[in-house]
Amino acid sequence: MTAARPSAFGYIAVQHADETEIDEHLDQLTAYAEAEGFHLVEVYVDRRIIPGSLLRPALEVLITQLKQHEGARVLVPTPDHLSPAASVRTAILSHLHALGAAVVVTA
Repeated sequence: MTAARPSAFGYIAVQHADETEIDEHLDQLTAYAEAEGFHLVEVYVDRRIIPGSLLRPALEVLITQLKQHEGARVLVPTPDHLSPAASVRTAILSHLHALGAAVVVTA
């Protein structure tokens, strides 16, 4: 019997809608999850995000999913995908940690 792989979700937030760059980030998150033995449930993408904004539709869906996957990981390509603004990044990290999620930077 094999042990279940830990669940992980990806999160990408960009200030543009460059699908080529988004696909590169997606490939990076997928490769990382595979190498680390995580079950990558879904990758959520917010496009055209204002750096200091907390209005992130995909992040809201991710938060809903985390409530159903205790102890899941959130994979991000770099901390800036949470936000380049330190105060916003800290707020998002606090919220994710409060849900029991571990945030993993894959770069």
